This record gives sequence, C-alpha cells and structure tokens, in this order.
Amino acid sequence: MLTYRTIALCLATGVLTTTRPLDVAAELATASPPDAEQPFSFDRLVARAEKMAGSKHQPPVAAPPAFAQLTYDRYRMISPRFEKARWRDEDLPFWLEPHHAGFLFPFGKRLNEVGRDEAEGQSTEQIPFDPALFQYRGSAAPLADTPGGAYAGFRLLTRLLDRPNPQEFLSFLGASYFRVLGAFDWYGASVRGLAIDVGLGSPEEFPRFIEFWIERPEDKNKITVWALLDGPAVAGAYQFEVFPGETTRVAVTCALFFRHGVQKVGVAPITSMWMWEAWSKPSDDPRPEVHDSDGLLIEASGRWTWRPLVRADRTVVSSFPTDALAGFGLMQRDREYENYADNEARYHLRPNVWVKPRGDWGAGRVELLELSSTHEGFDNIGAYWVPAEPVRGGQRHDFRYELSFGQREPEGNYQARFAHTIPRATQQGSSYFLVLEGGDELPNLERNNVEPVINVEGGSVGEVRFEKQPDNNWVLSFDLHHDPASPVTATAEIHADGRPVSETWSYTWTP
Repeated sequence: MLTYRTIALCLATGVLTTTRPLDVAAELATASPPDAEQPFSFDRLVARAEKMAGSKHQPPVAAPPAFAQLTYDRYRMISPRFEKARWRDEDLPFWLEPHHAGFLFPFGKRLNEVGRDEAEGQSTEQIPFDPALFQYRGSAAPLADTPGGAYAGFRLLTRLLDRPNPQEFLSFLGASYFRVLGAFDWYGASVRGLAIDVGLGSPEEFPRFIEFWIERPEDKNKITVWALLDGPAVAGAYQFEVFPGETTRVAVTCALFFRHGVQKVGVAPITSMWMWEAWSKPSDDPRPEVHDSDGLLIEASGRWTWRPLVRADRTVVSSFPTDALAGFGLMQRDREYENYADNEARYHLRPNVWVKPRGDWGAGRVELLELSSTHEGFDNIGAYWVPAEPVRGGQRHDFRYELSFGQREPEGNYQARFAHTIPRATQQGSSYFLVLEGGDELPNLERNNVEPVINVEGGSVGEVRFEKQPDNNWVLSFDLHHDPASPVTATAEIHADGRPVSETWSYTWTP
C-alpha cells in the first residue's frame, strides 16, 4: 500500500533520479537475459551478474511521463485487482500482486515465475505487464489505455498462521528496498539489498533490483525469490528464501561484483525511524512516543550491547567494531500501547529486525546512522555491517545471512535488559535514568551482591545510584560530568562476582 511514509522514504533517501523516459514495457519484454534458453538457477544468475559487472552500468528505464509525473493523489487511484492476483484461483498457498510503476517508482522491473520443476529443465515464464491486473479509478482511468506501463515491484500474500484471509507479508518496492511482516506486525523498519557510501556526508549510491524471479509456490511454509541487483558501482545476484510465520524469516544469499572501488559498503542495511519518547516529546503532540524502533542490539564475542536511539540535530555515525559478529538489529522493545497512544500508526506492533550472519564475516563494524528529522514520515535511522577490508573494483564478495521480522527479540540473550533510558542535560553535563528488566540472575540478586560498572569517554562519572524495585526490576541512575556542548560516550553494565549479569548499555550524548 502506498503511504506517506513510503513517499517520504524515497524523497529522503534519493531513490528518485532523472533518467530517460522510454516505452519501458516494450524494452523489458525484449531485453532477454543471457542464456535465456537455459533453465533458471541461482548459479546462472550469479554468472549473469558477474558478466554485467564487466561492462558499463546502464541507467534504469523510466516509465513515460504519463506515469512518472503522476501526483500522489492520482497514483493512489491505481491499485491491484485482488481478484486477479497471481495464483489466487489455483489453490496455491501464496498470492502475488504487482506494484504499478509511476510517481516515485517510475522504473520498470521485469517479473518472472520459476516453475516448480525448474531444476529438471522447465523454462522460466515471464510475467508480462497487463493493465487488466489493476484498477484505474477516478482521474487515473485514462491510464488503463496508456502505453508504456510497467511493474515497479510486487508483494506476496499468504494465510499467516492458517488464518482464513490472506495477509501481505513481503513487499519489494523502490531501489533495493523490501519490507517484511510477521503475523502480528504492522510495517515499520525496512531493509535493503545493499548500501553504498552511506553516512559519509556525500550523496549515497542506491543500487536497484532490476529483475525478479518468483518461485511458483508449493510448500505453504516457504517461498523463494531471486533478484538481480545493478548500480553504477556494483552488480549482484540475490536469493531470498522466505519462511512466513509469527516471526517471518528470510535466508539471504548474495554474490556481489564491483565495477570500481567504493568508500563504504553497508551489508544487510536496516532503515527505521525514531522521533521522540516521553522525555523528549513536543508539547503540541499528545502521543508519548513516536518511533518504529527504540534501540540497536548487537551480539558479538559472547556479549550483548544495547544502544538506545536518539534523534540528533546533526548526522551522527556510531561505530561498534568486532571480528566476531553474531548478529545485530533494530528492536522495538517498548510494546505497551499506552506508551504510544496511536490507533492508526500502531507503533507498538512494529517489527524487530534482526540480522544473523551465516558463516564468518570476518573483521568489521556495525554502524548506527542517526539523522535529524522533523517528521515521522522520514526514516532517520540506519544500521548496517561494514567490512574492515576496503572494496576494490573487480572484486567478488559473498554474504549469507538470515533476517528475522517479528515482535520477539533474538534468542540467547539471558542477561538483564536495559528496557528504558531517560537522558537529561544538567549544568555539569548530563544525567541518566535506566530501567533494567528480566535476565536469568539479576532479579534474584540483592544490592550487596551486584555492582554497576560505568565507563565514560570525554568526561567523568559523578554520583551513581542503583536500587532494586518491588517488581524485581532495577533502576540505575548516574551523572556524567562533561562539557555540555561536547559529545560524550558512556557504557554501563551490572556485575555480580566480577562478571556481567546484564547486557552492555552504550550511549552517545550529542549536544
């Protein structure tokens, strides 16, 4: 569904570019890939991406002005006909509905169906553009007969948890963006195939998925999508094995071929939004909190680190180096409706997004990007993995990882969690009020058995208070002395018998 949030996302990230208007449907229909007569396989897709990377990047094909210049209101009048969804009448476990090209999504993308016996030699079937699959209502009605229409992407639906009605759980739309839902989620954070030169203060490159292959479904528990990525710096092949459910999992395999070197590659990039919590809310908005995610969670070297999010007045990039990454993601820990009080946005139902590497990714760093923003429609938070080794032209890089989307946090974190963070400015610097919940050990310990350990860079620690509450949660509060006009970074964790019984809290104060 087209929302203001989707529009703002494209405007804020520069997804839109000016390019040549052509008959996109005709060009896509005649642009046969190499070895078109061969059965489809991921290996052949990888070979195609490698071959593309050996030639100059071709700019994307834009829809004709009649579509590319649509206003928001007119584009909203175009929607898929649910009764004509692919596979709807075939008693198959998934439905496919295409997104129409136009407005902020003017670039045509070729869609293909991969037969269920493809490995035995059946050919791939292209899904040609068909205006009969869409409703053109009101002022958009003349576009039904306008040549040059194309698909901008697609979405998949299924009966999650065997519910009677199909529910959207996956959508590809815009550059390499895609969004995924668990059974009880509302769309929030999104992910991308790849980020190029992100967070550098200069224009970011947005490679695009230009062609998709969607598996004809058989198994109700899994569907596979393949995609071809292309951009000025890189071409790549992607495989997405999607397992919808209460928590929807996506196993990602990608092979990337770089035409030239880049300053920074962001692997498994997540995009989200954080505007305020109760301690920082504007006086003219009744909602206590507005955010899709409230913190970055990292698992590395056997330890868990929690970094609460903020809305900075300038661009802030925080780095978390490690050579033993086990996972990272943007979480929405606060699940209480009363803390958002928003019946429409339902921020309490936004999914956690967790990235779990498969195989050794080597040395590198997780980066957290926080941008200034004035409206909840703009995504201002990013998290991604940056390999330590620079990327050079002619190189191939392979990554395998699993994405999880749902309201549960990743398994394995048995330590107390920092559930709430309230920072405040003081005359001496800043103060912090932290609430710790859960954990296997901390609720059963008493004050004389535990000790908070606080470290600070750019300042010093003042008074520290640590108290157990009647509900067995704990409250840690402390002051930091530093120049209020300068940034300061602090970490905190709780120790018992010299070992941590909480995750590590990490925070950067930005004036």
